[in-house]
Amino acid sequence: MRARSWVEDFHWVRLRGREKGNLASVVCLFLLDMIKGKPPVIWGDGEQERDCVFIDDIVKSAINAARFEVPEIINVGSGVKVTYNRIVEAINEVLGKNIKPIYKEKPPNYVDRAVADIELMRKYLKVESTPLEDGLKKFAEYLKGKDICLK
Repeated sequence: MRARSWVEDFHWVRLRGREKGNLASVVCLFLLDMIKGKPPVIWGDGEQERDCVFIDDIVKSAINAARFEVPEIINVGSGVKVTYNRIVEAINEVLGKNIKPIYKEKPPNYVDRAVADIELMRKYLKVESTPLEDGLKKFAEYLKGKDICLK
């Protein structure tokens, strides 16, 4: 039995993540900045595509990988491509704000697309992905009143 989560490729929407600093997922970085009224920084034009997976889905997948017969390595993600611009738009919707991002030149060799093929996750692990907006709502609710938002 084996399951593998490509957590470096697929951005987690997780309830804790700021401790990773600039290596935290863009969802975490954007949301924490925007809660404070700060514009998020996007490297490039914001059209790069990512797979945003909520941490609860990763946990469910890991538990099910231990419970079920899993014959091969499985990607864990949402399987949905989301642009950085859409992430900012969704966060604005959740927070009831209209914060515009700051765009900066992206570094060379920047990855423009990282989206999981989750066919095997659905087949073997029986996990359905949390929609981005639902994960963002849970994350924002968790962060309300937390000291981490003020740092």
